[in-house]
Amino acid sequence: GKEFLANVNVSDNKITNDGCIKLMSVLWDVETLEDFNISGNEIETAGAKAIATALSDKLNLKNLEVDNNKFSSEGAEALAGVFSKIPVSKINLVKNNISTDGAKALALAIKSNVNLI
Repeated sequence: GKEFLANVNVSDNKITNDGCIKLMSVLWDVETLEDFNISGNEIETAGAKAIATALSDKLNLKNLEVDNNKFSSEGAEALAGVFSKIPVSKINLVKNNISTDGAKALALAIKSNVNLI
């Protein structure tokens, strides 16, 4: 069955890509997720892609904190694809390795999401 959980905070836990991928496989069935904080970990691009895949249908998600990780523009581009699909209103991507390409993808996604504050 579907699981019910509104807030998940696993910040500052030294979570790597492997841990992130396993966590996201569990959160896949959580339809009620509103707030997800995985900041301050060691997540690289593969982990960011796993986050994007798992969150792509989370229509209740309002806040996403993925700051202080290690993912690149490719990870940011994967996350940007999510922002145009769900009504998230706050995103924190501070202190990652996002370059111009990632920033451009994020800008386009943000422009298409009227819920962002």
